[in-house]
Amino acid sequence: LTNTTATIYIAVYDKAEGFGQNTAIYRGAQVTPNGKNSATAVIPDLAYGTYAVALFQDVNGNGKLDTGFFGIPKEPYGFSNNFKPVFSGPTFEKCRFNYSEQNALVVISLIQ
Repeated sequence: LTNTTATIYIAVYDKAEGFGQNTAIYRGAQVTPNGKNSATAVIPDLAYGTYAVALFQDVNGNGKLDTGFFGIPKEPYGFSNNFKPVFSGPTFEKCRFNYSEQNALVVISLIQ
């Protein structure tokens, strides 16, 4: 993280329908880095299954992801599988992963 104080908002989705929309979030969390260059969030009571994660760091503290021209984010953001949009936006299929006892840690690097 380049910003070590701004809150990170995390959205967990359990289906493709509505992926990326606030109304379709299955579980959500917030975490603050507290001066560190990384942050860890725990999503409680998450059953094993297939999910996709989208997150962003709210640098200006307004509680939303600010975007610019063509909807390109102005704040750091990221997706599970470290999907990096180039010519198309993220989809559930591109970001999905299987959460299980053997695969319980998801590491996401923010796109600045």
